[in-house]
Amino acid sequence: MPKRSMDWNEHLAKELKDPEFAQGFIEELLSEGDSLQEALGRAIRAYGVKEFAKKVKR
Repeated sequence: MPKRSMDWNEHLAKELKDPEFAQGFIEELLSEGDSLQEALGRAIRAYGVKEFAKKVKR
């Protein structure tokens, strides 16, 4: 994977830790035509599946 893409993914994962940013990200995906399930799946994968799983188990 190119470094630029990795940097962008890492930056997005950090930004998604902010609830307001995450909400806006999901709303944007919905406005672009993603279903709720697709939008949440994309957000969770961008955040990091393992990291998300740890967060919701609290």
